[in-house]
This record gives sequence, structure tokens and C-alpha cells, in this order.
Amino acid sequence: MSFLTFNELSGYNNFSKSILSEDHTLGGDAADNYDIFLSHSSIDTKYFRNLRNFFSQYGANAYIDRFDASLPNRTSAQTAHMLVNKISSYRKFIVLVTENSLNSNWVPWELGFAHGRKEHIDIALLPISEYSTEESWINYEYLGLYNKIVKRLNPQTNKSQWCLFDVKTQTYHYLWNWLVKPKKQLVIWE
Repeated sequence: MSFLTFNELSGYNNFSKSILSEDHTLGGDAADNYDIFLSHSSIDTKYFRNLRNFFSQYGANAYIDRFDASLPNRTSAQTAHMLVNKISSYRKFIVLVTENSLNSNWVPWELGFAHGRKEHIDIALLPISEYSTEESWINYEYLGLYNKIVKRLNPQTNKSQWCLFDVKTQTYHYLWNWLVKPKKQLVIWE
């Protein structure tokens, strides 16, 4: 099992219009159509386009509040209220786990809200670091509660694939399947 690296993420720099429609640009608005709320540190802005591309290859659209023109320019209670609505309305909640997000004021708050509103299977961490086996973030014990997006060798195909590791059942779900399929249709492999 390995995690996404910054170097690997840099390979997702080409925006795929074959997967995303023209109106799914970086951003969001009241009439948006996103599958994922991506919780992050604003310091990690340089990774956002590649992250959107990473998810779009699986047919999933990630909302990133940093590019949402409908949010107030300065964070406020109104910002929090709008984020609560977005977190509640998108099917999946994913935390981009970096050194920056671990020090963010908003990320733990968003995760706590999602924890209270979403089913466990709909919340995941996407750790990203310099090395694929780096686990410095593991020192934050509460993160151990959540599913993780990891790369693992699929024993059926003998190829590495991105998947969701379900910490409760200790099973893996194909990432494409977890992102876009209803819970009852999840494909599991051990």
C-alpha cells in the first residue's frame, strides 16, 4: 500500500475535457454539479488543478472552495454556513492530507462536520507527501478513524491501482467505483 506523492501528482497536469464537461472548470457556484468536497489548506493551491484532474479520470468532479466566487472574500460565519451546505450536498468528502492541512484551522472543522453528517464510507483521506510510504500524518490519532485513498497491487490483475482502504472492514474498493457508484454497488477486493 502506498500514498500519492507530489511527483506523481504532477503527472496529472493535463485537463481532460473528455471526462469533464466545459462547465466544470475550477470553481463552483450555486448551480454546481460536484461529487466531492475536497477539504484542504489554502497553502496547497498549486496542487488543486492536478487534484481535479486526478479525480476527473474516474468521472468524479471535485469542489474546491478556494475557487468558488460565491464565497465571501473574507472568511466569516457566512463562509462557514455556505461550506456546511456544500459538505452536506456532495456525496463524498475527501481531506487532502499534507503538512499544511494538518496545521489548518478549517480542515479539522470541516472534517468534524462531515463526520457528524456523512456515513463513514463516504469520508476519506488522501495523504500526499514527498515519499509514497511517508506516514508523518499518522501521529494525528483521529485521522486513524478514516478511510484512505491508497495505491495497492490488485491481486486479480497484478497491477497497481488506486483504491479506497476501508478502515472499518479492512477491505479495498476500486477508487473509480467508490467515487461514482452508490454504496450498494461497491466492488470489494481484499
